[in-house]
Amino acid sequence: MKKRIVFLLVILIASGSFAWCLNQGEYPPLLDTLQIEMQRTLNRLDDDLGKLSRKISGNDLRSFFTRKLLYKFCQDHSLIVAAGTLDKYGNIITLEPGLYKKYQGEASGYFEKRYSFQKPHKPFLTKAFNTVSSYFVVTLIHPIHDSDHNWIGSVGIVFKPDSFFTALVKPVIQGLPVDAWVLETDGTQIYDPNPEEISRNIFTDPLYSSYDELRKLTKEIVKEKSGVGSYQFLDSAFNKVVKKKAYWTTIGLHGTKWRVVLTRIELGNQNAYRREFPDLISGKYYHDLRTLSRSNDLHAAIFTRRKRNVIKFLEKFYKSHPGIYSIQWIDPFGINRYGFPAERSLKNYDFSDFRFKGDKEILKAVIDRKEISFQRDLYEGKTGKYYMTPVFARDEYLGMLYFIKLLP
Repeated sequence: MKKRIVFLLVILIASGSFAWCLNQGEYPPLLDTLQIEMQRTLNRLDDDLGKLSRKISGNDLRSFFTRKLLYKFCQDHSLIVAAGTLDKYGNIITLEPGLYKKYQGEASGYFEKRYSFQKPHKPFLTKAFNTVSSYFVVTLIHPIHDSDHNWIGSVGIVFKPDSFFTALVKPVIQGLPVDAWVLETDGTQIYDPNPEEISRNIFTDPLYSSYDELRKLTKEIVKEKSGVGSYQFLDSAFNKVVKKKAYWTTIGLHGTKWRVVLTRIELGNQNAYRREFPDLISGKYYHDLRTLSRSNDLHAAIFTRRKRNVIKFLEKFYKSHPGIYSIQWIDPFGINRYGFPAERSLKNYDFSDFRFKGDKEILKAVIDRKEISFQRDLYEGKTGKYYMTPVFARDEYLGMLYFIKLLP
């Protein structure tokens, strides 16, 4: 366990992520999880590509042996699109898998041609660019040498940042009330949950011209390795303007830096959810939660799986108990189905996956079927106190109801 902790700290320090120096009660550990997984995947690709370049060195870039190595590399790394070799002028010599062989012999369509004049003898991670096939891609390149150690060309891999980061981000934040996006230091978005925003530059694209807060914050994001801020922009459905809290950190390779941004929607005055209220201390809110757990109408909504009806009960409780952060329901199998408000609630989140610290404690409460209250960090940042009570319809166990109060 100690070795693992040291390993994670080394990754964080090496990648320049010092965002943990922010307000500890506010910064979401979830962002560290994302950063570690992304950087570890990039490092693994880089190490493996370095090994591949050494295997190819001393061999003909067009040989069957080289092509076989490229094909195997693609098979072993599902997140990349293609792998190939280039001559010293950036022309494609070989390209695998076979679907892309038609680009062989051309000046780089999949590989950024400028690389050969910038860092010909060093590994190089390009900026994202559009290929001749209108793909938005990034390439990672390592040099190749002949048997006399003379530089003869390079080996490179291609990946689409949208699918690459989707594969890494989705398993981490799925079901949580957050979003994540990745930004180049010139303001270009290389990953966003909304595909329409990918490849757009926040500083120059007309889509963002009316959102001065976002552009101002983006200037800070590209300037600083880590930080926190707020801005206004459209929600995920592009239906309305919402206030968002943003936390960011940095990943990258060979001098190319990407900012990883985690966001959550802010609702109303955040300080209102931290305040102390005597009726909560006296147990009134907890008493009311128990009363709701015994509601036959709530039981009927859960039994019939009428999500809208269940949420109506949660919404009514939330609005009649000012100061709570959210109220949610976990089914008997440990899956957090939904809550209110949706922007602060988990959706189909399975606590038995133990994705984050504290999940085991919540699952134990569900299994024990006993009333409990405890304190833990929220996935989206801040610290909350949880008040949980079981839901029984006669002898039938229907899971747990709980509400959260933010702590100062």
